[in-house]
Amino acid sequence: MDKELPKTWGPVLFEALEKDSIGVIITDCRGVIRYSNPPFSRITGFSQGEVLGRNPKISQSGQTPPETYQSLWMTILHGGTWRGELLNKTKTGDYYWESLTIIPIRDSQNKIAYFAGIIVDITLKKKMEKIRGLSAGAMAHEMKSPLAIIQLAAENLRDALSGPVTEEQKGVLQGILNHCQRLSRLIDSQMVVSKMGFQQNISHIKTADFSKFFTAIVDQYQELADKKGLQLLTIIPPPTKIPFWPDGMNQVFINLLDNALRFARKRIEITSKVNHGDIECGSSMKMSGFNRSVIMSGYENNHPDNERAKQSRHSL
Repeated sequence: MDKELPKTWGPVLFEALEKDSIGVIITDCRGVIRYSNPPFSRITGFSQGEVLGRNPKISQSGQTPPETYQSLWMTILHGGTWRGELLNKTKTGDYYWESLTIIPIRDSQNKIAYFAGIIVDITLKKKMEKIRGLSAGAMAHEMKSPLAIIQLAAENLRDALSGPVTEEQKGVLQGILNHCQRLSRLIDSQMVVSKMGFQQNISHIKTADFSKFFTAIVDQYQELADKKGLQLLTIIPPPTKIPFWPDGMNQVFINLLDNALRFARKRIEITSKVNHGDIECGSSMKMSGFNRSVIMSGYENNHPDNERAKQSRHSL
């Protein structure tokens, strides 16, 4: 399609901007607002007359880190398109979430003359995400107490604190305890996942000894493997401190090992590795003919201050 649209399209495009549900503002290269459409006014509460000639800062809430705006300006001043989510304030002081895309517009000399901001109100979406996360987390938390009572009762019966028990009964009670422990780990996993659902940051990344962390998890399962008559073979790398997310990695490994104990027939082989190129930590697992692997990677070794994970994946 030609870059230059027919002049007769001008009124058509203007009509689309005026009647669309997506907010649009256009600023000059200094960030002064030169145009805003009616949906922008509906989202922010500011009329067109109130924003023309002003800076988009009028809707800032003070809740966005300065680094976000620095990244935004660095991106668009170099001709790039910036996309992100901001928590802003309406004219009446109410908070709202917006999905914002800013596109540089160049003049005939290929110099940046304007910036077009495309705004979508995602407040309802954010609220629903938080409600889902809180509901799942609250439900998981409520399940912990009765589960702990069942676990304590089973332990008391198994240990003959309420009277003598046979070896067969002890075996049954131990089976109940094993299932309680597995359910407890699943509940913890759900609580972690629900927290991830509405906390959009990675402040939970820590630098720690991955080998020590991995060994501690495997040790939890050694007794269970022994009782099932399974060989639990591990290859663990030498002590290495790297940045990773302990809670997330813990839940991934627990899920893998839980499944391994359920389906393995003879042995479980686990190989843990740490690569220093992009700083990649992970594990591969083989269990009696089934293959399972997990990889958590993507911390740039060339940028030690950059805690943003470029990639986090696991294949089951």
